Amino acid sequence: MKKVAFTLLALWCAFLTDAQSWTQSANLPALGRRGAVSLSINGEVYVGGGLDSAGVLLSDFYMYDPGTNTWTQKANLPVNLGGSACFTVNGKGYLASGASGTGNAISNVYQYDPVLDQWTAEATFPGTARENSIRFFYW
Repeated sequence: MKKVAFTLLALWCAFLTDAQSWTQSANLPALGRRGAVSLSINGEVYVGGGLDSAGVLLSDFYMYDPGTNTWTQKANLPVNLGGSACFTVNGKGYLASGASGTGNAISNVYQYDPVLDQWTAEATFPGTARENSIRFFYW
């Protein structure tokens, strides 16, 4: 029975691999990073912050438009930030907690308005300061 289940799983994976294909899109016009913040707002993708290869937290922020396959630099994050919980509600992006430029976990919450290209500090997260939190999206 295990052999049959494994064979079916292998065939399913092969089907998915063959049915799916990846296409290279425009590269982010900035330093590579890990622990970046990312959001999807109104069909566009936003990426920024995170740690560069030397472990320095960044504050730059970019928007990717899949319709034109182009990146546009947006207003910098209010602080150097990475590892935040990122989510979207009613057309605005939110970053909650994370690691700040001091390297410490924070409880700050920031709202991004893509129409105004502006960041606003919101009420502080009431829980313990943390980084690398779970991220989710709300439609």
